[in-house]
Amino acid sequence: MQVPARRDLIGPGQALVMVAIPRVGHAVGQIEGTRMAPTLILLLCLASTWFMLGVIMIVQIVHYPLFGSVGNDAFPHYHAEHTRRITLVVFPPMAIELVTSAFLVFAPSPGSGRVLAGLGFASALITWIVTAFFSVPSHERLAGGFDARALAALLRSNRVRTAAWLVHAAVVLVMTHAAFAG
Repeated sequence: MQVPARRDLIGPGQALVMVAIPRVGHAVGQIEGTRMAPTLILLLCLASTWFMLGVIMIVQIVHYPLFGSVGNDAFPHYHAEHTRRITLVVFPPMAIELVTSAFLVFAPSPGSGRVLAGLGFASALITWIVTAFFSVPSHERLAGGFDARALAALLRSNRVRTAAWLVHAAVVLVMTHAAFAG
């Protein structure tokens, strides 16, 4: 005997998988009729975005400026460990943030429209683009040893990422308020 599928019982993990498959529109269409799934996705987006805002603020204000204090001899090892460890901390929430913000464009949470969700997704996408095309190359230069110009470039690119996370954090907070106020 088969148990009929209930759309309102789709969990956030299942919804993320559905978004990650190539036919995003089809997957979203299967759960679009429920209020629960977009709200759970919104809460995942809220948590991952605000987590990343906290991380990026600490990195921008405390961590990166201290790179210059490590010393030339110890810097390559220090930087390698930093890169390995920070990736474990930031990659999962960044991926969750990007996927959930993309989902919300196709199936906005209650009280939010596609424009606001689109602004949130654009902000998340900016963090990935700046990371890939500006921050990673700066880290690659720093991997060979301390380089003050590479650190300055890293701090500049990180200011853009910090601003993008700040915008996304504000957007997702407004969306969350709209979802629960209505």
